[in-house]
Amino acid sequence: MNYTRFMHPADQICFIMKRIYDQGLTTLTGGNLSVMDSEGVMWVSPTGIDKSSLVRDDIVRVYPNGQIEGKHRPTSEYRIHKRIYEVQPEIKAIVHAHPPALVAMSAAHMLPAPMLTLGTYKAFPKIGLAQYAMAGTLRLVDCVGEAFEKGHDAAILKNHAAFLGSPIDLFDACRRFEQMEFAAHMQMNALALGDIKLADEELLEAFKDTTVSCKTIKIDSFCTAELEMRRELAALAKRAYGKKLFTGMEGTISGRISDKAFIISPQEKDNAYITEKDFVHVEDESYELGKMPDFNWVLHQEIYKKHPKVKSVITAAPVTAGAYAVCDKHFDVKIIPESYGVLRDTVRLNTKQFFYEKETVASCFDHDFPLCIIDNVGLLIAGPTPVLTFDKLEVAEATAQSLQSAHISGIKIIPMTKEQQIEADELG
Repeated sequence: MNYTRFMHPADQICFIMKRIYDQGLTTLTGGNLSVMDSEGVMWVSPTGIDKSSLVRDDIVRVYPNGQIEGKHRPTSEYRIHKRIYEVQPEIKAIVHAHPPALVAMSAAHMLPAPMLTLGTYKAFPKIGLAQYAMAGTLRLVDCVGEAFEKGHDAAILKNHAAFLGSPIDLFDACRRFEQMEFAAHMQMNALALGDIKLADEELLEAFKDTTVSCKTIKIDSFCTAELEMRRELAALAKRAYGKKLFTGMEGTISGRISDKAFIISPQEKDNAYITEKDFVHVEDESYELGKMPDFNWVLHQEIYKKHPKVKSVITAAPVTAGAYAVCDKHFDVKIIPESYGVLRDTVRLNTKQFFYEKETVASCFDHDFPLCIIDNVGLLIAGPTPVLTFDKLEVAEATAQSLQSAHISGIKIIPMTKEQQIEADELG
C-alpha cells in the first residue's frame, strides 16, 4: 500500500515520528527520521524538540550543496543520514531510534536473529554491526557509513541503538524497524527461557514469497453480516497493533461469514492503519478479485472446514508468548483458573507441519482447545467470535508475561493440580 504518494516529506516525518514515539520506540527528544525527496533534498527531524507533537514547520531541509534551511537545527546525526544516502542511493527513508530491546542488543554487541519466525525473516533487513563512536561525532558517521557500504540496509551501533534504511518509503522503514525491535525482544525472552531454536533457513527461504495463486471472484456488494465483520476485524487488528500483539507487518485475523465464506487480513497490510475495505473475501477456495489475502488464508480455511463452531482465527507472534515458539520451553497455561479456562492447554507443531500438513494443523486444536504453538511461526488461536478469539490472544500473552516475570525473578511457579483443573472444568 502506497501511503506516501500524495504525502509531503515533512508530513511523513511528523506522522511516523508520532507513531514510533507512541509505540515506545523512542523517547521525547530521542531518535530521528529523514526522507530523501526526488530532487535530492533531505528532509530531517530537528534536534531537541518534543517528538510526539512535531508539525510540518519543525522539519529541517538539507540541500545537496549542504545548505540547511529551517527554524530549528537538524538532528545532530543528520550527517549519518546523509552518508547513508550517499553510499546507498536507492534508500529513500531512514529511521534511527533507541528502543529498549535493540539498545540491549547494541550494548551486548549482538545482532537480532532474522530466523526467529517466518514473519521476521520475510521483513528483516540485511543487518550489520557498526563499531562504537560517540554520538554526534564524525567518527560515528564513518562507523555507520562503513556498515552500509558493505551492503547492509540496517546497522546495530555498538552501545548506541540502530539505523535502518528503506528503498520504498518512511512507512516501510518504520514497520521494518518495529519488526527488528520485536525480533530483538522475542530473542531475549526466549534466551531467558532456555536455548533459542532458529528456523531452518532453507525452509524459510522457500516460503519467503508466500503468494498462493487461486481463482478470483468479483463481488459487487457485501451482505450486512460481512460489513459488520469487516468493521469488527479492522478494529481488533488495530487494537492488537496498539497493544503490541501484532506488528505493522505481522499478525493476521479472520472471521467466518457463512459455511463457505470468510474474510481475512490482506497480504500487504499495515495493522496500524488497516480498514474495513482492506479485508479479503474468501469463498469456495477463491478470493476477492483485485486483492491478495494473507498467506495464512489456506490454513484458516482448513480450520473453518473442520470446525463449524470456530468463527474466528488469529495468527500472531507477540514477543512473550511468541518466545515459546522459538525455544524448547513448554508454555504451561494452567497457572490460574482464568488462563486455564480460556486457553485450556497448548498443542505444539513444527514448521514443516505448518507449511505442508495443514489438515494436521487444523485437526490438532478446536473451539474447546484453542491454542497451538507453531515452531518459528508463533501462535494459532481459534474462537467462537472475533472478540473472544482476541481475548484468547490477550490471555496468552498476559499468561506468558506472568511466567516470564516469575522466571526472571527466580520465583517457582506452582501450576494448578489435576484436582483443581477438574474443579474448574465442572464449574466452567
